[in-house]
Amino acid sequence: SRVLSDIIYFASLYDKDQFFDRDKFHAVVQPLTSLLIIPTKRSIYASLVTDHIIPAIVQLAICVKNDQMWKTLNYHICQLTTNENSLVRSASLGTLHELYDKIGEEFLLMLPEQISFLAERMEDDDLSVETEAKQLVRAIEELSGEKL
Repeated sequence: SRVLSDIIYFASLYDKDQFFDRDKFHAVVQPLTSLLIIPTKRSIYASLVTDHIIPAIVQLAICVKNDQMWKTLNYHICQLTTNENSLVRSASLGTLHELYDKIGEEFLLMLPEQISFLAERMEDDDLSVETEAKQLVRAIEELSGEKL
């Protein structure tokens, strides 16, 4: 998982010739986002997600800079916010947060599809997931200048 995410990260970081066209993007987006589901120890999971998987997802999104491809990516990440594992739910929210941080206002195009998922996570049974959701909503509100 670390190797795959690092390959995608560096390939998209140094992609000067639009290597990640629509077909290649669609070939990697689901396997890449599903890395957030990898079963492992909590301590290993946190560093793997923070240091490798989320940066790879975000860099791929920056590289393609295409709202139709972002919609596909957004769909996969939003689906993970409903995972039974609280670590996966939190990581998926953290991924969305990083996408907003790095892409900025342009990523607000994805907000309509995210609203119901965010509302659900703001009432999550797990306090850390609920906190992550509330932090994400605050970041989106700051970015958009509007209350959600």
